Amino acid sequence: VTFFFLLSGFVLALSNTKKNIPTSQFYVNRAARILPIYLIALLAYMAITSSSLNGKFFISAALIQAWLPKYATTLNYPGWSVSVEMFFYLICPLLIFVSNIKKHVRLKVWLASSLLLWVFSQVVLSYYSRTDPYGNTSPRLHSLINYFPPSHLCSFVLGFTAGLMFKAGVLRNVVGEKTALVLSIVLFAIIGKIIDYGPRIDDAIGAHLAYGSSFTAILFAPAIYFCAIANNLLKKAPFIPVLVILGESSYSLYILQAPAHLAFQMLPTQLLSESSTINFSVFVIFLISLSIASYFLIEKTLSKTIKVFYAKRMKRSPVKTEAVA
Repeated sequence: VTFFFLLSGFVLALSNTKKNIPTSQFYVNRAARILPIYLIALLAYMAITSSSLNGKFFISAALIQAWLPKYATTLNYPGWSVSVEMFFYLICPLLIFVSNIKKHVRLKVWLASSLLLWVFSQVVLSYYSRTDPYGNTSPRLHSLINYFPPSHLCSFVLGFTAGLMFKAGVLRNVVGEKTALVLSIVLFAIIGKIIDYGPRIDDAIGAHLAYGSSFTAILFAPAIYFCAIANNLLKKAPFIPVLVILGESSYSLYILQAPAHLAFQMLPTQLLSESSTINFSVFVIFLISLSIASYFLIEKTLSKTIKVFYAKRMKRSPVKTEAVA
């Protein structure tokens, strides 16, 4: 999820800076991409679990659950990260505005500011993630550390800064594509080891780090950056078209995983294997197939419909919208 937050900042910096994009258009584009399948997944979860349309549903439907510790992971629990992402979308026009208007603000200032925000976030969150003598933290504190939108802001800002630096060509003529690819792979491997050996690291330094709250963003940023440098090299790989499709459908896969798993568990036992490994493999294939179908049949279709509707309405409207850039 940290990777997703950082990548979204990186991509938005690349695709939206130095463009005259109305603020309303930016929000419509983001809502058209996120909301349709999110609401469908939420309704599917409600239907499968026979849940009533209560306060929890409306909190999740409004995408504010991550702001409320008690409700952060209720109902379709992966939705908490979408709630966080919507907060990033809300403030992104401000970042775009600053990056375009404040030309005197150098990349060094952006980099220093984003690094300071990451350090400050991790110091505060790691302090509050300390456990009691029994190894527990309160559920409320756990939610504030792991799901609260400001706790992950450093990831988005780091990604946005990396996008600005990539657009400016930093290191692109210094680091070769092959070297960049190797560095990216090494960084991803290090991130994996940090996640695996988190408890041992805590024991070694005598403190508990907030691994679930953008701790690895400091490594994901250069990993994504080097991947972008190696982009032309990666495009030559024969399996890239398959990965592109998987990447485009990854949001559907992520947000549909909970209702899809509940539905899979409801299958008659005679249709399932005695091997949990086989059942899991079948479920993964089912989920991937479902996500690809969802992307092409639902996400793209509804997203295009919303954008076309907005464009037609704006043509009829005499009121001009304020641009973010």
